[in-house]
Amino acid sequence: MREVRVSVVFAVFFVALLAMGIASAVNYVDVDATCDVSINYQIATVLNASESTSVNLALPTTLSNINNAGDGNLTIYAGTNDTTVTVVVNGVTVASGYTIVGGTSKSWSLSDFSNSGVSLNTADLSITISVLVNSTSSIWFNASANDAVCSGAYFDVNVTETQTSTPKLEFYDTDSFYTVKQTVNVTQTSDFNITDIKLNFTYPSNAISEDVTSSTISALNTSESEIVNLYFQKRGPYVTDIDSDTGNETYTTEITIYSPEALTAEIVISPFDHPWYEHFPYFDFSNIKVIELNDDDLSWDTDDDDLDLGTEELDSGENELVISYYKPSGAPVVVPTTIPYEFLGVSLTIWVVIIVAIVVSIIVVVAVRKR
Repeated sequence: MREVRVSVVFAVFFVALLAMGIASAVNYVDVDATCDVSINYQIATVLNASESTSVNLALPTTLSNINNAGDGNLTIYAGTNDTTVTVVVNGVTVASGYTIVGGTSKSWSLSDFSNSGVSLNTADLSITISVLVNSTSSIWFNASANDAVCSGAYFDVNVTETQTSTPKLEFYDTDSFYTVKQTVNVTQTSDFNITDIKLNFTYPSNAISEDVTSSTISALNTSESEIVNLYFQKRGPYVTDIDSDTGNETYTTEITIYSPEALTAEIVISPFDHPWYEHFPYFDFSNIKVIELNDDDLSWDTDDDDLDLGTEELDSGENELVISYYKPSGAPVVVPTTIPYEFLGVSLTIWVVIIVAIVVSIIVVVAVRKR
């Protein structure tokens, strides 16, 4: 049995790693959940000498989150005579040969469990009680919590996303956005019902609008689920830098695209329209040499004056789009020239000499008159 459990743990761990890898492609809302717990569970009634009973309980949160522990979580009521018992919790002996006075009871708290070496960071509770002398009248486990953090193996929050509009590459960040629906599925599979489940949502960094920031589910019985849908906008991919290299034969335009998360987006360039055109000197569709996105060759199509690269996958962060094209044969060759500056047909240099001479003459005349 031990080997089987270890195998199952490793299998679950591997699946969890895969799920984390898949989930990392999308920025989801972060969900914090609290709930109220009230457990009053009778483990046994009469238990005679040499008899034992065991129970395995799946809790809606970890033992550490039970915040109204009180003095008695596990309570054993003795019969009319003194009763001697042994108590084992999650494999740890909490009481060995403990005698309870007839007609009274003995309680052990979660603190007693912890002091005996029981880990409280678990939602699994296994209790074994053996009666050595005489009998019990009843045995109970009780636990309650108000606004306890919902966590553990039997409480799950799963978030999925559906795009309700298509992300598109835009030149400016403020123009790039798309809408999503994120579905928050809350499931609890413990052995006990929970109430007043409060969900608090923290939206991802690339959200540019928000839906509600909290939601309350009145109750979730065992093996029940509840769904909350959130609708909001996210920032899409946009251009952060463009560098144009005008070589002798081939021109290259390198476009740095920033995507807040890994996604699939429509990429359409308008090389003849503002603000793209100044980065595509002498561009012509017929002279395209190669187009690459993150070093992968792309196919393209034309739609009027647009260069349509279709729908492509973008990595989270910076992506490099490179468009190389041959210089059209009719493109003019730009030759640097020195343009003489003139005014009224006279070189500006001569005008400067004349103005300086006039100024000097005025200074001389003024000086002579003052004498």
